[in-house]
Order: sequence, then C-alpha cells, then structure tokens
Amino acid sequence: MKQFIPIIILCIVIIIIALASSLLSRPGAPPKIQPLSIGDQLPEIKAVASMGENHTPLTWPKDKLLILEFISTHCSTCVRSIDQLQALQAQFANELEIILVTAQPQAEVADAFHEHGWTLPVVAGDTVLHEVFPHHTVPHQVWVQAGEVRAITHYQYATAANVQHVLAAHHLQAPVKADRPVDLTQPLLARDSAEVQPLYQSAITGPLPNGSGGYRRTDHSWLVYNASVASLYNRAFHRPEYPVGAYRVLEMSDSLKALVEGPAGEITGDFTHDKALYHWREHATFCYNIAFPAGSKVTIRQFQEQMQQDLNHYFGSQWGISGRLEAREVTVLALVALGDSLPCVTRGGKGRVDVGADHLILENKSINLLTASIGYRHHYLGMPVVNATGYQGHVDLHLTCGLQDLEQVNTALRAFGLGLMEKEMTMEMLVIADQAHYTNQNQTIKP
Repeated sequence: MKQFIPIIILCIVIIIIALASSLLSRPGAPPKIQPLSIGDQLPEIKAVASMGENHTPLTWPKDKLLILEFISTHCSTCVRSIDQLQALQAQFANELEIILVTAQPQAEVADAFHEHGWTLPVVAGDTVLHEVFPHHTVPHQVWVQAGEVRAITHYQYATAANVQHVLAAHHLQAPVKADRPVDLTQPLLARDSAEVQPLYQSAITGPLPNGSGGYRRTDHSWLVYNASVASLYNRAFHRPEYPVGAYRVLEMSDSLKALVEGPAGEITGDFTHDKALYHWREHATFCYNIAFPAGSKVTIRQFQEQMQQDLNHYFGSQWGISGRLEAREVTVLALVALGDSLPCVTRGGKGRVDVGADHLILENKSINLLTASIGYRHHYLGMPVVNATGYQGHVDLHLTCGLQDLEQVNTALRAFGLGLMEKEMTMEMLVIADQAHYTNQNQTIKP
C-alpha cells in the first residue's frame, strides 16, 4: 500500500490545479483590464458617477460625444480646465457628455465641487479607468464617439470649434498625449529601451570583472575598460601607450602619481609583492564609455574631445587633476635619415608585416609602424620613439634581427638609409597635473 501513497498525492495535486484553473477561467471571472488606444472600443465598466448629491451607475452614451477628463482638485490647471468644460457642456447639452474622473475619495472631491460650484458628473475613488487610460499628468482627456476611442489628448483641445468639428463627423486634429506612468526615482539609462532612447551618453565606472583591459570602438560608440587614469588620458589625447609613460608628464605628488599610473612592473607570482598591484587594479582602474544612437557616424576626434572633457570634469572634481597637451623639450629615440634619399621607400605591391624574434619585415607599410614596433617591444625604454626622417610614407624593410637589441637594429637599419639616435626634440606631451600646476597655487590633493 505504501508504494501507492506518492501516486495518490500526485493525483490529488493535479485535481486541485485543474479545479483552480477552471475557476479562474470560468465565464463569470472578471476580464483582465488592458490599456486602450485610439480606435479601440470602450468596454462596459462598472462605476458610479456623482452629480451633487446624486449617485448613478455610469453608462456610456451611445448617441453623444463623450469626453472623459482625468483630474485632481489640487491641480490649478485642472481647475481652469473644469471651468471651461462646464461652459462647453452647457453649450452642447444635447450632443456632448463630459465626465470627470479622479482617484481622490468622494468626500474630498465633494468639498472642492461645492467650493467651485461645479456640476459635471465625476467618478471619484477611481482605479479602473486609470488602468484603462494610464497617464502620468493631469488634466488627461479621452474623446469617445459611438463607443470608439477617437482621441487621447491634452485639455486645451476641448474647444467649441473642435467639438463642432467632431460632431460633424470629422476627425479631431490633435496630438496623442502619451505619458504613461513613470518612476521618476529611476536613472534615465536604467530604464527599458522602449521607454527612453539616449541621444548621447557617457559614463565613467569602476573596473569590469573580466580581469583584462582593452578598447572597443564602433561607428557610434567607444569603450575603454579596466584602464589606469594615465591610460585613459593617453587614449583621450591620442598619445601612444608604449613605451610606458614616455609620452606623458606627471606633475603632482608621488602619492597621486602612484594612483594615476599604478605600481611598476607586471605580476610576478609572489603575492606579497603582487598584492599592491591587485589592490590598485581594484580601486584605481576605470572604464570609460561614450555612445550615440545606432547609425550615427562619429569621428575619432569627436570621441577624443568629448572624452577629454569628461575625464577632466570627473578627475578634476574627484582627484584635483586635469590633462592637456603642452609643448615640451624632451629626450627621444629618433629614427633619422642617414642621407638625402631613402633607399627603403616602397616599390609598391601587396602589404606585409612579419615581426619575429630574429627578423622584421615590412613590405609596403608605413614607416611609422617601425617606430611603433620598437616602442612596443621596449615597454620601459623611458623615452618616446619618433620618426624624425621627414618621410611619412610606406617602406620596404627586411631586417635580419629582432627588435630586442637596439644596437643590432641600428646596425641593420643602415643598409636602408636609416638610423636610431637619442636627441632633444620639442614635441607635444600629455601633461597630467594637479591644480597647482595650472593655477600656481599650493593645494592639498585628496584623491
């Protein structure tokens, strides 16, 4: 017998569910209220309309134009509108019926009606019609003719001329007042996309939990994620990332520099050494995102200019720093031409790049790719690597050495009329500085 007990219990549960479903779906169950739109038929709704001391069940007139106006007696605009509706009702007594609707209780409404001398019928304490015609602001008007919703519009359109126009079987020329209830405590960008579409947005957040940093761009958006403040400024001012720190100058306290750039070096595998880096990544790296509507075409320059403003605004207020480009005299590793002509100028053909441990091949590629590759290979060179040849075109280079040994690279470059040398140059540097640098005032920075 015991083995049948679970089966019996299961059968009982199924029977209960079936009975509940049949009760919920029986013909007598009240239908779910759905919001109505223009062109829908107004259903029969049980409500009581009051006119003075009289209370009568609400019925929709079939042979008259019906105007429902949702109001609050505490709304000064509603008070003016009701006064106009009173006059309109008197003018079209036989062809128009105006009914006011409010969520306020009957006693509260009665006092206001007595004070103003209003005689229009009013549905007080309403919940049903507010669901049928959801809205956020009052007055809110609905026009119904022959049982069909003809307009959902603003109170200003209840004029004698418009009433005559509709009674003459013409369409009411009026905008749709589409103001659904909105939770104003929610941030704009946290809303459903059907509720609001941003025309422009930018944001600075803490790091994403994906454990890596990077950059993504589309025609209408730009994202830099899990980046140091220095790297964000590098991106905004279009400064090369490598060699690390070579294209920027930090003019601030040492403690602030440590926040802006982060600990030097990479993860070593010794947690005692690495924990400072992990702590900094968690608390002092950021994401920056800027986006315009899909389909927009935004230039890199537009992205950069907006990013510059956003970074300076945020980090200026939070850390007391800002960035800009300044001409500075700096020591650079310069790629120079050794003669009057460059034998490495490309002869054309298909472009090719091949960078290996014991070679570098550039065929019909920009000469600036060579300086960028040297800068990337030597992360901590400490100085900019710049093209000082005066030539910005494409080249053909076949070096029989890798980029790790700069002396070997310099020797190999001579065959192509090129060389590397340290020299002083004036160039635009990204200067990230505390406010004292720009205002010549001593200030205490508290990031």
